[in-house]
Amino acid sequence: MSVQRLRGYLATAATAAREGRDADALAALRLAQDAARTLPATAPERAELAVARAELAQRAGDPAAAAAAFAEACEVDRAASRVDGLAVIRRLRAALATDAAGDRDRARDLADEAVRLSAGLGDALRAEARTVRDRLEGGPPPAPVRRAAPPATPAAPAPDPATVEDLLAELDGLIGLAGVKAEVRRLVALAQVAQARGAAGLPVGVRTRHLAMVGAPGTGKTTVARIVGRLYGALGVVGSGHLVEVTRADLVAGFVGQTAQRTNAVCDQALGGVLFVDEAYSLVSGGQEDFGREALAELVKRMEDDRDRLVVILAGYRDEMETLIAANTGLRSRLQATLEFADYDAAELAAIFDRVVERDHWTLTAGARERAHAALAALHADRGADWANARTARSFYERCLAHQALRVTADGVVAGPDLDTIDEQDVPDGPGWATGPGR
Repeated sequence: MSVQRLRGYLATAATAAREGRDADALAALRLAQDAARTLPATAPERAELAVARAELAQRAGDPAAAAAAFAEACEVDRAASRVDGLAVIRRLRAALATDAAGDRDRARDLADEAVRLSAGLGDALRAEARTVRDRLEGGPPPAPVRRAAPPATPAAPAPDPATVEDLLAELDGLIGLAGVKAEVRRLVALAQVAQARGAAGLPVGVRTRHLAMVGAPGTGKTTVARIVGRLYGALGVVGSGHLVEVTRADLVAGFVGQTAQRTNAVCDQALGGVLFVDEAYSLVSGGQEDFGREALAELVKRMEDDRDRLVVILAGYRDEMETLIAANTGLRSRLQATLEFADYDAAELAAIFDRVVERDHWTLTAGARERAHAALAALHADRGADWANARTARSFYERCLAHQALRVTADGVVAGPDLDTIDEQDVPDGPGWATGPGR
């Protein structure tokens, strides 16, 4: 029964740690420690318990305790003569933790041991072990730190002169997105009421401002996220409202022990503003052992710890985002709202096309406008899985410019009244337009 209880406590501790409930995780680990007292010294559960303690110590900013716990896990593996990928990974994590605690020599020994153990366990694992060893061979060891200081807020960008009214007008000027605009206005109203209550001496509490934005590519998620950030800056919800846009590649490292550091560095950069994670669902697309889940756990913790100075917006396809939210039980409760971005209809695509033409100071003949609108309607009707909404409209516009450039330079003279005119013959057909002029 001890093993069953131990595994149950470890599972509880892991869930609590992922959700940022460190006190609950510590309590579960203490129960696990009691359950492990009757187990043999070589039991794999002892190593799992030591690793769990090490991970909690890292989250608490205690590198010495983390290094000691990882060393204990490695000692269990040695006593059991364990030689597999998990044993290698534990040696590497122990090496990095030991280095963070200030003992570079011992860290190198652990990394060398990992390289030796990795022989015959696959090229990828051996390359990872060598990467960690090489890192420890170069550069001075880090200064030992007992407790990590809270991250300092980076220097704020220049103040945005736009008012809330200016930004709401900018939002209203976007084509389509009626439901999204209404939801953003609701969020603004909530923030304004909270601000007024605070000014009146009434309790406000700390409200989460994190959001999910779901929809297909090209539906305006990034554009709206920028406006939301600036709105929150203008309202005083965050310091500046600047936007830091990232994807999985900016959060997940290629070798063990570095994903949490990379994720926290990105969060630090976004303090006082908005962290926009595009295609956020990719953090859980690699399976249970993928480092993306470590990045997600760190994000969820920072969403709670820094909720008064950081807004996190997670964006992606609707179904995939639901999978992401289900992957971490603490995530859903930290999201204030989910904004649904519908695909643009044919009329909205035509309006986007016309606006880009006007922005770039082109003259569109009546025939060209009619033909372009018809082509966009055909593209919309024929859309498939790779449909990109406004991006498709902009790509279509760029193809029109390419055709116009070929037409006006056909006689070798780049001059004349047609330099600012898109004619009907410059506009390709709808389906198949990407392969050439559609006449």
